[in-house]
Amino acid sequence: MLQNSIKSKANQVFKYALQEELINKNPMQNVVVPKKSEDEIIEADEKRNYWQKSEVNEFMTRARNHLSDNDALLFELLLFSGMRK
Repeated sequence: MLQNSIKSKANQVFKYALQEELINKNPMQNVVVPKKSEDEIIEADEKRNYWQKSEVNEFMTRARNHLSDNDALLFELLLFSGMRK
């Protein structure tokens, strides 16, 4: 969103410079703002304080495979009851 705003403002400046005949060509004319990749979105979302569904599923699979039934059940209760630290 910010990149589009910056591009828009710069484009306005260069259009004005063209109109005033200060430049011959608008260098912003063919600029394309790249979209964020999935990795960049995740990095921007690093401050989230929750697990996504896939993370919960992976945790519970590992808990069931590596912990006793009682411990795995305790984690399942904590996760799905909404209890938090």
